[in-house]
Amino acid sequence: MLKILKTALSRHVADRDGLVKELEGSSSALSLVVTTVFRMPRKRADLPVDYWKMQAKHARGRADLMRDPDAKATMLEIVQKYEAMADCAARREIIRHRPD
Repeated sequence: MLKILKTALSRHVADRDGLVKELEGSSSALSLVVTTVFRMPRKRADLPVDYWKMQAKHARGRADLMRDPDAKATMLEIVQKYEAMADCAARREIIRHRPD
């Protein structure tokens, strides 16, 4: 896992897309987080609700495939974090579209 993280950090600027492709087949929680972070738009601070819901859906699918209880629990925690991010994005959209 640490090797994946070091690779991710060292290639952050140089070959972001190549790293995502390399990690996409991995089932580890760390690789999911790294690929998610690297798939985020580089200059957009406010990601839409649908983005976070899709990330939660993918993470839940990976959790369903895991046999190790600790890994599965970790992945389900990640799902909860993605769902929390979707809630934050929804609140942000409501505020942004609220009439003055």
